[in-house]
Amino acid sequence: MNAEAHGRSTTQQAGHDQHITTNNYYGPPPSTPPTVGDGGGWFSAHRGAWIASGASVLVALIGVLGSQLAGGGSNGTADDAASPTPTVSVSPQPSPSVSATTGSPTAQPSGGAVQWQGKLVLTEIDSSGDKDLDAPQPVDAGNRDDNDFYASNDTIRAHDHALVSVWDDSTRLPEFADCSSTVTAAGAGEQAVKEGMVLCVKTSEGRIGRLKVTEADNGFYSTLRFDGVVWPLAE
Repeated sequence: MNAEAHGRSTTQQAGHDQHITTNNYYGPPPSTPPTVGDGGGWFSAHRGAWIASGASVLVALIGVLGSQLAGGGSNGTADDAASPTPTVSVSPQPSPSVSATTGSPTAQPSGGAVQWQGKLVLTEIDSSGDKDLDAPQPVDAGNRDDNDFYASNDTIRAHDHALVSVWDDSTRLPEFADCSSTVTAAGAGEQAVKEGMVLCVKTSEGRIGRLKVTEADNGFYSTLRFDGVVWPLAE
């Protein structure tokens, strides 16, 4: 076998032993996707638009947030200004009067109450002419020592620990505090009277009263008439 024949034999043998695959491409080769690092591509081309859009959105968010914060502070101020300040009403409490002479406080009867007010008659005809001013209605207590005042000639006289004094201010009638101070300072066991005189009295149980003389009859039996008021004991 010559050299040419040997070479053909070898080529044919290789064709039998190997399968050669041939890929055929038609048209231009596919393009390679752009990469970020190559300085080109779609993102690089539109990067300015993305940055501008992002900045616009950020500015809008900051504006909305600032408006909400400002609005919340304004509402709080307006609400605070509009809210009325609560006021507490305090009812004045009666304060104890003070004696002008002794300076000691005198308890007031509750609510300016009056125990009794009306006409009072004291007479010396018999013991029934004596009166107990601690009773709801001044009457003879039945026991001379339980009565407070009686009449003798032109004089009002006191039983037990009762007291009587003259109110000297002719411009007005004394109230509770006035009589309390007066009778505490100048009270005595008896007082000569005449029509128009005003007396302040204190009963054996400590009640304060005012007696204005409307009649002083010094006949055979002395009779004294008064317009009176008695205040209750302080609670």
